[in-house]
Amino acid sequence: MAQFKDGYPVFVTADASLEGLSGILAIVDSNTNHNHNKNDEKVLNRQILSNSLKRKAIEDISCKPSKLIRSELKKGDISILTTNDLSLIRHNVHPARSFVHPPLPKCIKELHAALESMNIKTNIEFDLAIKHRPGSWNTAADCLSRYPVYTTKITDILYENDKDEINANSTNFEINSANIKPETLKTQQSEDEFCNEKCQLKSNRPTPNIALEYKEEKEWTVDGISSIKNFIRKSEKHSISKKHLINQEKFHLLGKVRIEHAISEGRRLAAIKHNEQVSINRRLIARMIHVVCFLGKQELAFRGHREHDESLNKGNYLELLDLLAQEEHLLKDHFLSSSIFKGTSKIIQNDLIESVTTILNSKIFKEIQTANYISIQADETTDVSCRSQMSIIFRYVIEEKIVERFIGFFDVSSDKTGSGLADVILSVIKKWDLGNKIIAQTYDGASVMSGTKNGVQSLIKNIYSNVLFIHCYAHQLNLVLLYGAKTIKPVKLFICNLTMFHTFFSRSSKRSELLRQQGFKLPNHSDTRWNYHSRAASTIKTHFIELKNAFTHVIEEPNWDHISISTASGILDKLNDAQFVYLLILFNKIFIYTDHVFNFLQSKILSNIKSCIFEIQNLKKNLEDLRKEQTVNTCCDEAIQLNNDFEYGDKQKNNLRKITYEILDSLIVQINIRFEDTSELEFVELTNEKMFNIYHNTFPECKLIKLLKQYPNMFEENRLRNELSVIYSDNNKHLPPHKLLDLIIKNNL
Repeated sequence: MAQFKDGYPVFVTADASLEGLSGILAIVDSNTNHNHNKNDEKVLNRQILSNSLKRKAIEDISCKPSKLIRSELKKGDISILTTNDLSLIRHNVHPARSFVHPPLPKCIKELHAALESMNIKTNIEFDLAIKHRPGSWNTAADCLSRYPVYTTKITDILYENDKDEINANSTNFEINSANIKPETLKTQQSEDEFCNEKCQLKSNRPTPNIALEYKEEKEWTVDGISSIKNFIRKSEKHSISKKHLINQEKFHLLGKVRIEHAISEGRRLAAIKHNEQVSINRRLIARMIHVVCFLGKQELAFRGHREHDESLNKGNYLELLDLLAQEEHLLKDHFLSSSIFKGTSKIIQNDLIESVTTILNSKIFKEIQTANYISIQADETTDVSCRSQMSIIFRYVIEEKIVERFIGFFDVSSDKTGSGLADVILSVIKKWDLGNKIIAQTYDGASVMSGTKNGVQSLIKNIYSNVLFIHCYAHQLNLVLLYGAKTIKPVKLFICNLTMFHTFFSRSSKRSELLRQQGFKLPNHSDTRWNYHSRAASTIKTHFIELKNAFTHVIEEPNWDHISISTASGILDKLNDAQFVYLLILFNKIFIYTDHVFNFLQSKILSNIKSCIFEIQNLKKNLEDLRKEQTVNTCCDEAIQLNNDFEYGDKQKNNLRKITYEILDSLIVQINIRFEDTSELEFVELTNEKMFNIYHNTFPECKLIKLLKQYPNMFEENRLRNELSVIYSDNNKHLPPHKLLDLIIKNNL
């Protein structure tokens, strides 16, 4: 539209003739000061046709540009156009259409937004719901990563819905159509509305196979029930009717049919073949996972040094699969025919191990989320490659059972200081999101772990103040004896000579047979268990004469090798050494007390901390009683009974007395140091069922205070005191801690 001097508007349309257009252009030219050159007739024709086609292309986006051009040319209004003009006009149509089109979406979210802004209808005006199809519907994809597809054969269907869209408690479908008018498909959530959802599809026109039409029972499908008179009788009659049963079956099949399978038999057969391959591949992968789990459970290595087909030992993983393939034809056929994926490479083995680890860790993580309290255990060990590794274990209660879960090995070779080890444990605590659930920590007795200033337990406690450090009491007793063996020179030599007896007889079958002829055997050596030394000392003392005869036989008989003779001579000298035999007698007396306490601490006592403390204090008292002159004289007399050649003079007795007192003093001091924190655990006595009757009369206030001091923000003092009082006063609740816990949980107390 143009505004001229006289105020009259002039409209220019694509239907204007050339004469009218020329007149208008002349008026425009005369009323403006522009000095444009006049366009020739060919250019004007092209512009007129282009403007007209742009408008029509926008109005009908489904029509091709060439068809629009032909329809305009048939009108005969334009006569002068070249092929180049038509090409330019066609190119102008596309930008005009793209201007009204939405921008190309970059993700599924933008796609749905664009589709919602457009009014899309089919030829019969169905309202469409656009749903994203996941890759699992692609039947041509890799079978190992896809799900099976439904292949039920139904030739006549109206529409298809996924199984998860047919929910009897929430489904509400509405389908509007000019030709097919199903009005409502809905289900009743209330039990009072008894009518079965399979019979609630209302329709004015029957639909193929799935449409439900009840002429004789319109009240159930169309009109509804206006009166509840005889409602139960009518509903029972309807529920057993033929039409109801047929439509019930069809309803359950709804959504289980893929439309392309119903249309194309070839696609249906391809889907069946795909599903068969999926089943086969899953069975193969399952068998490989079973092998991985078996080797992990038995702590066996996976790979061998040479894994080629000609190797006699290809490693446990491959050998176990070959063994299974001898009986399972499916596995055998797979190994013989597969050229792409066999599942035997080192990469696949590692992937399977990582997958199993991920599943196990996810299960442990779920258990941790439900557990209220967790304790952490850590210990350091050295692997075959001489690298230090820290193993970490979580201990907690799940489903009324105490469980221990191995978390993994962590390399600590580069930094074995207290701060370095603490950082590893703290990172694990953060990764598993333990938070304030951790209440206890357990490590060995090394100073870097148990130190009160810069030890790991101290650094952890600085961050988590409620974390109590507990060291295995049996292990601590072992460290008490070990400390004396490392610091006192005569004791160090005695322990080394004690191990020589087992070493001598275990290195040769001939020597072992000689010992068996004497009617006994020596205990197996163990550096980590001090009670080995106790059993070795007791065996040597008991069979002192037999051992002397055995070593003498090796020395005197001519059929023994030089190494055996030399070693036997050295050990026989120790049996003839007065100081060695004296220490053998002395440690046998000490081991009588330490073995009793060691076995007591190793027993599964859940709450009787008071008895543990009593046994430790009693051990210290017994060691103090041995620190007297009578002990030295008794040991000398017993040594002489073993070897009549011994004579202990005053000077030698003074030296042995000094060694005896030094050994006993060292043990007593170490007991005081190692077990000084036992009083912190007295609060555990609150659950000692043997003390409940006493607690009923005299409430253990001091033990409760220690518990609240250790865990200040975890309990409500008054509530806990009253709950304990209720337990102490009820004889039916005088149970061990685990049984008492079961009673409380099962009865929701």
